[in-house]
Amino acid sequence: MRDKMLNYISAGFPAVALRTVEEGRALDEIVEIAKAKHRNMFVWTCTKGIEQVWPAGEAKDLKKYNGFKLKVSRETKTVEDTEAPGDAAVHILRATAAQKEPLGIMVFCDMHAFAEHLDPATERAIKDLLSVAPKRGIFVVFLGAGWTIPRSFENAVTVMDFDLPDRDDLDEVLAFIESSAKQSKSKVNLEALTSGEREDVLRAATGLTHIEAENAFALAIQERVDGKINAKTVYREKAAAVRRSGLMEII
Repeated sequence: MRDKMLNYISAGFPAVALRTVEEGRALDEIVEIAKAKHRNMFVWTCTKGIEQVWPAGEAKDLKKYNGFKLKVSRETKTVEDTEAPGDAAVHILRATAAQKEPLGIMVFCDMHAFAEHLDPATERAIKDLLSVAPKRGIFVVFLGAGWTIPRSFENAVTVMDFDLPDRDDLDEVLAFIESSAKQSKSKVNLEALTSGEREDVLRAATGLTHIEAENAFALAIQERVDGKINAKTVYREKAAAVRRSGLMEII
């Protein structure tokens, strides 16, 4: 996913719609992309408005980045009066009208919740933003669980799915949960898994999100057998996750 996003930015794509329920992990990945491209990164939410998340320091720390800095409040770390998506888009358009440096990456969170009921002014503002994004060094990311893109600007947005944790990611999660259990107040006494047993646990977690894997591993520690994490518990939790989705059935 990271390589694709980097290529899209380099190619001057205006926007992608990144479908995922793992907002935190996706934002962490986009921060790494911003670092790699030496760009600022801003995140919009309906509760805070536009917030600069990278670089997160004071102005002196921004000099090494080829990014335009919006007028972020020192107190709130956000841009005032941008809580509505249309207002945020209009603010970006105005702030970048005469800029010489690229703005960077602009992430809109939860846009799937607004997409089906966009008022004409908001739809126009977003459409205007996407039409000038490549020229002004803006790369827009619409982040959410899913989004039906309005037809008026669907040709400007590339849809992507954010990858679930792979085997190595899950192994890191498992190692963190094991370490946390051993260091907790209860000081859980865990027996080390053999390489085969560990692979069984990781295989059982394949297809889970980061938080689902954390929860499944933590429960498997509580239900450990002979002092070891129980892969059957992880399988059971995955089956429960599949049932919640309603899309597949565990056989």
